[in-house]
Amino acid sequence: MISRFCTALLCSALLFAPACGKDEPKEESAKAGPDAGERKVRRQTDRSKFAETAVEEKSKETANEATTGDSLKWLKYLPSDAEALAQVSIKSLVKSKLWAALRETGDAKKMVEALKQCNLEIESFDSLTLGKGPQERAAVVIVGEGVGKADTLQCVHAQLKENTAGESKWSVEVKGGETVIVRDDGEVRGHVVADNTLVLASKDWDKEVANLIKGTGESVMAGGLAKVIRRADTGRTTWFAAEIPEEMREQLPPQLAQLVDVAGAIDLSKGVTFALTGRVSTPGQAESAKAQLVTLYEQYKPLAPMFGVPEAIVNKLVFGTQQDAVSISLSLTEEELRRLTEQGQAMLAESGVASATTDAGAAPGVPAGPVGAAAGQGGGKSGGSKSGG
Repeated sequence: MISRFCTALLCSALLFAPACGKDEPKEESAKAGPDAGERKVRRQTDRSKFAETAVEEKSKETANEATTGDSLKWLKYLPSDAEALAQVSIKSLVKSKLWAALRETGDAKKMVEALKQCNLEIESFDSLTLGKGPQERAAVVIVGEGVGKADTLQCVHAQLKENTAGESKWSVEVKGGETVIVRDDGEVRGHVVADNTLVLASKDWDKEVANLIKGTGESVMAGGLAKVIRRADTGRTTWFAAEIPEEMREQLPPQLAQLVDVAGAIDLSKGVTFALTGRVSTPGQAESAKAQLVTLYEQYKPLAPMFGVPEAIVNKLVFGTQQDAVSISLSLTEEELRRLTEQGQAMLAESGVASATTDAGAAPGVPAGPVGAAAGQGGGKSGGSKSGG
């Protein structure tokens, strides 16, 4: 659900406990078979082609700055080989009615209380940006008033240490005037860029991230993901962009196997609006892909009530095409969102999951678990879910 997605992002990154830096298991690589190297070369070739296009459209200097937008400028700390990213506008999220309802519940309440202990207010945060690269490389950019101050970091560190029975998972160090955060196992390193900016990176991406902080290297806007990012509606509460690796496409249902990348956004300013576009591998096949998706949707639609989603809401899902991409959108009014949330909470309470979610995990102030990991342009045709066309 949207609410759990946003809350999970906030709880995981704002309390500086990212689950990144895990190397890809060697046994999985061994299972890839003799074609793995060939697939990797093809992916690198495709990425190079996209990068060439991106550099043609913008100079390297402009690309590295990403954009002059208040939130997109933080993409300059994500390396060019990023394969997926998501960004949450916290200042937009905290103004929504959905956040007002979430603020006093579960992990969200624990997070808010923990931040207050260190003189941090969730309302003073700007944005949260997460990037993923090859082989589970990851980085998080946290922007908020006071988030990079040494005394604040020490406070958060002390609180986490207290709430985890003295088992500190990371430490704050000040060397040569630079404040850095290092996880005990060395898998994650944090860089304080400014009093309001903190960047965390897995150890196998830390060198590239550190170079970007120093002003050298190439950012994600000079890489293959740049074209997908430009298709996303980046002015929304949260948005995401991702390439779909060939090995992942091979595991998808046939109706989805032809998608090569996706871009989407969720807006919470009034009710909920969700929009996603997926580019197909073969130009001119968007209409065919849309028809297949509608067929898949019709097959699974009867299951929605089992998960507390009313049929009236399911029927509001709209499929369309935009040039060489398939689009999916859904818009719920505040009243529809309220009813959907109440039904979802009732189902959780009935199954006993709600109390387990609230009480499980670490002591107050520590989230139950970190994130494992967010409308395009051009004219297009659209079709409602009822007609499928």
